[in-house]
Amino acid sequence: MYDVAFSHDETLASVSADGALRLWDTTTGESRDSQTEGTPEALAFSPDGRTVATGDDNTVQLWDPATGAALTGFVGHANNVNAVAFSPDGHTLASGGLDSTVRLWDTTSGTERPLRAGHTGAVMSVAFTPDGRTLATGSLDTTAHLSDVRSGAVRHTLHGGGDSSVGAVAVSPDGSIVATGDWAGAVELWDAETGKLIKSWTEHGDAVNGVTFSSDGRTLASASADYTVRLWDMRTRTPGAVLEGHTDGVNGVAFSPDGKTVATASGDTRVGLWDTDTGANREYLKGHTDQVNTVAFSPDGSTLASAGNDRTARLRDVASGDTRTTLIGHTDQVHTVAFSPDGHTLATSGIDASIRLWNVASGRTLTTLLGHFGAVFALTFSPDGHTLATGSGDSTVRLWNIDLPQPDAALTTVCRNAGRDLTPQERTAYLPDQSTDPVCPSR
Repeated sequence: MYDVAFSHDETLASVSADGALRLWDTTTGESRDSQTEGTPEALAFSPDGRTVATGDDNTVQLWDPATGAALTGFVGHANNVNAVAFSPDGHTLASGGLDSTVRLWDTTSGTERPLRAGHTGAVMSVAFTPDGRTLATGSLDTTAHLSDVRSGAVRHTLHGGGDSSVGAVAVSPDGSIVATGDWAGAVELWDAETGKLIKSWTEHGDAVNGVTFSSDGRTLASASADYTVRLWDMRTRTPGAVLEGHTDGVNGVAFSPDGKTVATASGDTRVGLWDTDTGANREYLKGHTDQVNTVAFSPDGSTLASAGNDRTARLRDVASGDTRTTLIGHTDQVHTVAFSPDGHTLATSGIDASIRLWNVASGRTLTTLLGHFGAVFALTFSPDGHTLATGSGDSTVRLWNIDLPQPDAALTTVCRNAGRDLTPQERTAYLPDQSTDPVCPSR
């Protein structure tokens, strides 16, 4: 028996491993069966009791409890559906699956309602506000949206009046300002509370591919296809240094956590490191064999991640510039990388429509998230690290539950179960990325 549920009139429904949906009369104890396809693992009654929803494999199925007849089926999950629930008005059904996604379905039309509705073009950039309650998204439909994470409702549509795609969004550390960059070369600042335009800069000569704030919020950096990165003083709202030296468009930009270094990703296959105060180039890092699309610093600033059209992501030691690990697994261009807030996990995404999560210490794949139907151009972790937001060429933004075991917690479990420290052979076999020092505390 996998799940049971009562309707408002005390009818009991159950699903079990034999593939049957059973409806029970609680007065007589009699049941009638509807044989399902697969093995349903979840069920729920609609508020009016006239519909039963079940979840199995990758399908959500609606049933008429009076007759046992199958009604509408919803297909979209990439793995087993193990949770279903109706909205209070019965018009929406939510389903959760082992693919780590939550999907919303219109029970009248039978169509899926994306968790983040509103965009009509590919979503190119996503960013959470510091409190995790609002998600900023930029799209090829020429708009940026500020959406409520809990309800999915669009609070503000940011539109500068032009008809150019919004390729980049960023939120200031205090959550008060949203910066956008569009493909006409404009960098714009918006009031996050009201959605009103504060400032517009048009100094770039080509598309703006990335925008990001320094950790103290005093500087905004914008990367452009005009081969430059521009720094903007957020206190005076005036232009600052121009970082010049790349021989192709700059696709991504990131500040180090201490704000002293800017990293850039370029079509010239190089990663640039720049002094924030002077705008001088410190070093160009090589290694990628094709265009570099994205860069990101780890939270402690010790590691720099980059990824590009060569289908790889690289983890580099910031101090030396050397590549520590090359992450291989994507089957097409990699467009975006993001570190989890604790720095233990790296998320990557790209043209192959997949999102991959990697263990930063070992470079091993933790899991692959499937569900988008188009290239995944943008991703970001929520401030608490439990949620990953992704934006795709399928015009949707999806939220993924990220509940990966933390290294410290895993080691604690291993030590508790073993009741002793691990031998050198066991460390080599099971914890190759740990030092040779004792990993279990002495008793």
